Formats: sequence, structure tokens, C-alpha cells
Amino acid sequence: LVDDLSSGGSQATKFWYIDYNHAVNVIRLRIYLLKRKLEQSELRARSSSMYLCPGYKTKACNGRYTETEAQQVIDMETGLFLCQECVNAHAANPDPPPKSTYTLQLLDNTKDLRLAMDNMRRVNVQLCAKMMGNSQLRPGIYDLLQKVRVKGKGPLTSNLPSENFS
Repeated sequence: LVDDLSSGGSQATKFWYIDYNHAVNVIRLRIYLLKRKLEQSELRARSSSMYLCPGYKTKACNGRYTETEAQQVIDMETGLFLCQECVNAHAANPDPPPKSTYTLQLLDNTKDLRLAMDNMRRVNVQLCAKMMGNSQLRPGIYDLLQKVRVKGKGPLTSNLPSENFS
């Protein structure tokens, strides 16, 4: 708020401004956080191998195992990954069901991986420059941020009204 009434002026004036330096830093931070989140979801999709017991779908047991946990519940006779809950439940049973009813099955995560890779590709397409042949249709956000940074030789102005007030 600039009050020039006290110095003999005619009105009190409000100035609104955009702090360019802060805006550029916020945009860069948001892009970084978005890319990091997408990379982490892709990494999670690539590295997560889950094994499910057939009884898990019917709520007969809680047989959901990570890859490391599944390697610890291997059956030494057959070499199969068996659900420990079902093994313990059928241990005292004189006529147990076949082991195939509680053999762990690998959960297919290609849908999650495809989604994570597609999201990363879409973000990269939207943030990069759009080209048609040799001509640029629109600049990308990286180009625009670089243009703002290089425009002045010194640090980016904060665009305060006091800096622009003559």
C-alpha cells in the first residue's frame, strides 16, 4: 500500500505483484516432486512381486506374501511356495486338500507397471516443447524457465513494487 496522501498526493494506492523468483522456484519444486513421485511409482511397480494364496480371494486365509516372504515359506518336499496359514490349518487334518489349493501364485502387476510408465511418458510429453518438423509449436516449461533465468545477468528480480516504483 502506497499512501501518497501524507506527502501531498491525491490518493492511497494498492500495488499487486508477482514475485517472479518465488514463482519460478515453486514451479521447479512442483515439477521435481511430480517427477520423483512418478519415478517412485514406476520403481514400486517394477520391484513389487506379490504372491497370493488361492484362499486369499475367498477370505479363507490372509495369504499375501512379498517375494522375500514367499522364499521363506517354501515346501522342502515339492519346492513350491505354500501358504503358511493353510499349511498350519491342514497340519492336523488326516485328509488334507491337495497342495495346489494353497500353493502361492504370482500376482500379475503388468497393469500397474504399464500405468506408471504411461503416466511418466504423458508428463514428459506435456512438459517438453512441441515440435512439428523443424518448427516449434510451443515451448516447454523447461525452455520457459530457462528463458526467465537467462533474461537478466544477475539473479531473478522479485518484482517488488518498491523495485518498480520510480
